[in-house]
Amino acid sequence: TEILETIGVAFVAVDGEFRYTYVNTEFQRMFDKRKDDLIGRNPFEVFPERKGTEWDRSLHGVMATRTPVTFEFAKVPSNTWFQFRVFPNPHTGGLSYFIQDVTAAKRARQSEQKLVGELNRTVQMFEVACTKVRSSEQLLRAIIEGSSDSIAAIDADFYFLAFNRLYGAQFRRLFDREPRVGMRASE
Repeated sequence: TEILETIGVAFVAVDGEFRYTYVNTEFQRMFDKRKDDLIGRNPFEVFPERKGTEWDRSLHGVMATRTPVTFEFAKVPSNTWFQFRVFPNPHTGGLSYFIQDVTAAKRARQSEQKLVGELNRTVQMFEVACTKVRSSEQLLRAIIEGSSDSIAAIDADFYFLAFNRLYGAQFRRLFDREPRVGMRASE
C-alpha cells in the first residue's frame, strides 16, 4: 500500500460487491472524499449522479467480463476529465482501477482539433479562391488573345505580366527580339 500512496495517480480497489476496500490519498484529494466515508460503501451510493453513465457501464462491464478497460469520464460541473484504467482483480473477485486527471491533455486535444478544423476551412476557402482566380485568368487570357488590338500588361516596375500574340509580333518587329513574361519592358 505504501507504493500506491506515492504513485501520483488515484488508485481504488473494490470487492466483488463493488464495496470500496482501498482508496489512496490521491483519490481522496481528487474527489474530495475521506477514506473513512468510503471504505465498505458502494461507489454507486457515494456517486449516485454517475448511475447510468459510461463510468457505471464500464465498471459493471469489467466486473462481468473480467476484461480490462480504459475510458475517459468528465466530472460535471467542473468539466474535469479523468482517465480510468480498470482491471479485474483475480485475488478478490473485485476490481482495481487507476484514475488520472487528463483535463489538460483533453483541452489540448480539443484546441488542436479546433485549430485543425479552422485550418481545413481556410484551405478550402483558399482552394475556392484559387479556382476563381484560375477561371478569371483563363477568361482574361481568352479576351486578350481574342482582341484585335495589341495588348500587354506590365507591373509598376515595367515587367511584362502578360501580352497577346499581336503585341508579341509587333515587339519582335520593332526590337528584333522575343518578349517574355517577367522581362523588363525597357530591356
